[in-house]
Amino acid sequence: MSLRKIYATDKAKETSGVRLEVGMNEFNGKPMAITVSRMSRNNQKYQQAFTDKFDPHMTAIQADAMDEMLARKLVRELFTDEILHGVENIPLSDLTGNAEDNDKTMEYTRDNVLALFDKYPDVFDDWEARAKKASNFREQAREKASGN
Repeated sequence: MSLRKIYATDKAKETSGVRLEVGMNEFNGKPMAITVSRMSRNNQKYQQAFTDKFDPHMTAIQADAMDEMLARKLVRELFTDEILHGVENIPLSDLTGNAEDNDKTMEYTRDNVLALFDKYPDVFDDWEARAKKASNFREQAREKASGN
């Protein structure tokens, strides 16, 4: 086996994104999913956005003096703006906490996604990890995971 077969990813999918199931909506029995680009050096659009977002803070970063809360906020915004392309079938009640919203789905907006990440930091951690995982952007691995 070659390194190419082991490590090569679909470069187009790294920027256009892949649909990944992230759980099951208990209220309608259908999968919840996200569409994400790859969060890596190979994604030039992401790299440029990263540079644009963090350049104003470079002095603080280099001095190891950047506020952790600000850094976390900037990373979540960058992820939401450049990596996450959509969410599907997320119960609105996950965002609102209201049981009467169980049968509604969350609209995909920047504000809703950032509010969801604030409410459930582990959701951000999970989705970020999925966007970084190279195997999610390998056609063969994705076909195998989907049972094809």
